[in-house]
Amino acid sequence: MIDSETDNHKVTCQQVPEDQRLEVTADLFGIHFPLHVEPTVYGITDQIAPEYNGWYWEFFTLSNGGFFMSAPGDRMYAVECFNGYRGKLSSQALGMTVCLTAFSFLSFSGNTPSPGPAQITTIGCANTCSGITR
Repeated sequence: MIDSETDNHKVTCQQVPEDQRLEVTADLFGIHFPLHVEPTVYGITDQIAPEYNGWYWEFFTLSNGGFFMSAPGDRMYAVECFNGYRGKLSSQALGMTVCLTAFSFLSFSGNTPSPGPAQITTIGCANTCSGITR
């Protein structure tokens, strides 16, 4: 049975202010953020988005305790994902996609801290890239 009251919680995101970026990532990931999470996110982006050539990422927290990084602005990026999806993703959708992929990859690598409520958040994304376009 589906309870509509519990199934209708909207997940919202809020950009992390510049002066809180280090604190937020340290709280969520500890030393694993600069050593493992950040480079993995950048590497996956480089592999799936041919237009990627580095940028200053924006950080977002989610109302459910999650976190993701995103390219700045509101442009669309052509992607070729590991699951065969080819298409375009918005900046935030690309960020969510590469973060979810990185979190999944790192969860199997042993290079992550003990699981916490905000360290790995699945945002209803069963397949990497599929269905995340705006």
